[in-house]
Amino acid sequence: MCAYNSLNGEPDCANSFLLEETLRKDWQFKGYVVSDCAAITDIYGQHKYVKTMEEAAAVSMKRGTDLDCDFTPD
Repeated sequence: MCAYNSLNGEPDCANSFLLEETLRKDWQFKGYVVSDCAAITDIYGQHKYVKTMEEAAAVSMKRGTDLDCDFTPD
């Protein structure tokens, strides 16, 4: 599960070092990565890493997040 945090300026659910290099390459992880609920929304809403929700979804998938635990606040 990728988290709400960021590391080295990249949100964890869009972090190439964590997801691509460490998890997939170094540790040979073959399973699925699911986001914390609302962590994808946080990529643009809290971290301001991208400008839109669509960009947040795209960058997280490109970097290795497979499933989004969607959370829509009331």
